[in-house]
Amino acid sequence: MGKGVPDAEKAELNSVKDHHAAAVADMPRFLKFGRLSTMKLVLVAITSLLLASEAQPTVLKLERPNALPGGGVVELPVNGTGKYMFHGPYLTRVMLGNPPQSFDVLIDTGSILPWIGCETARIPTRLFYPASSTSVLGCSDHSCQALESARAAKCNTSNNRCAYDLGYGNGDNGTASNAVGYYISDLVHLNGLSTPARIVFGCTTSWSGQLTRGGFDGIFGLSPFGMSFISQLYSLGISGKVFTLCMHSPTGGGILAFGEALEPGLTYTPLLPSPQYYQVNLQSIAVNGQTLPIESSVFGPSPSNFTFVDSGTTLAYLADGAYEPFISAIRAATPPSELPFTGENGEICFATSTSIDSAFPSVELDFVGGAKMFLYPHNYMYYVKPSVYCIGWLRNTGRQVTLLGDIVLVDKILVHDLEKKRLGWMNYDCSQPINVTTARGKKHTNSGQSLHSITTSFTVVLVVVIYITLLT
Repeated sequence: MGKGVPDAEKAELNSVKDHHAAAVADMPRFLKFGRLSTMKLVLVAITSLLLASEAQPTVLKLERPNALPGGGVVELPVNGTGKYMFHGPYLTRVMLGNPPQSFDVLIDTGSILPWIGCETARIPTRLFYPASSTSVLGCSDHSCQALESARAAKCNTSNNRCAYDLGYGNGDNGTASNAVGYYISDLVHLNGLSTPARIVFGCTTSWSGQLTRGGFDGIFGLSPFGMSFISQLYSLGISGKVFTLCMHSPTGGGILAFGEALEPGLTYTPLLPSPQYYQVNLQSIAVNGQTLPIESSVFGPSPSNFTFVDSGTTLAYLADGAYEPFISAIRAATPPSELPFTGENGEICFATSTSIDSAFPSVELDFVGGAKMFLYPHNYMYYVKPSVYCIGWLRNTGRQVTLLGDIVLVDKILVHDLEKKRLGWMNYDCSQPINVTTARGKKHTNSGQSLHSITTSFTVVLVVVIYITLLT
């Protein structure tokens, strides 16, 4: 376990966490595609159970593998569902247990924990069956105690398990769904490791309500939190605290590599201290080179006004104060031949007979330090049906929080660097190889290929934010 946080600092952190909880309470997390107008299931995020990343040391004491990669780098395939214009949401395949079992999990940089559907969970996905290699975290385990102190677990004294209860609510009628489970440790088999490594992850044994239609096997939490997958690899000495993600929109492929991309042309902006998110300082938005009239306070940064990137969210959500200026600028810069209309959920749509990248304006996001992210129309518009596209940057009503999801992040190298506290990006063909450093600073070039055999059926649209509540 790491050092404790002084009482005065805890009080300050709790205040910040409460502001964050209010700011993201109703924010959607990811879409599973059919039609956007279909049923929406909102899972409300309670981020107040997290410790601030700056004050939170690594909470786990993990067993190091017998042998680490000999000059290689841990990399995983990326594959989308192919159900959307940018083929999201994006999944990867992991192998867990002994003998190894294969699972397709959501790549989620906004989620604090890795977890898998487990044992008796009655859901139509592959389930993890604990084997002789599995260890259940008991109440006295140092990892459980650390998770409890971070309010990410609750000891179940009746069976001596380190338990969690994921609570869900339907955004339309308030009905509830739940995912309940307990923490275990088991082996993960990774390309680049000569022997498997032991990690801690959630074993979800009961899913209820609309959540049973999810179609994925689990969630691959990659946030800055000390229990996330990247943090555990770092604690094991397998990788540095940096990873590279590239999501390919034409095919849904890509790569997830635990190391730093070395490609020339990367742009960086500082990461801000955050308990859960890769939070950045967005300062302005420009459309066709013209900066929009948005008050600087809208983007913050402050506990309630901030911007973050999140691969677990398929669309983007603009701070309330930025939405109208953005929509007005897009409409003003669009030729009259591209006929606008209001979609079934109030989104702005266009009937167009031409390529959206040639008919619609470019967008530029300007970050602190002069870093710029240049975006094409397909980075803010999504396909609905032939000749119909809608703007995929939605309004975060009543909140000054901006979330940049997959629609913005596709076709880019994204470097999440917690060691140097920065986020890097550059436009890139994610089907091509990427030069990445290893944990030892050696250069490695990945194959640039995805695992195209990953298939997941998404037949309903779910807008989800995952949160953890304690057992009572």
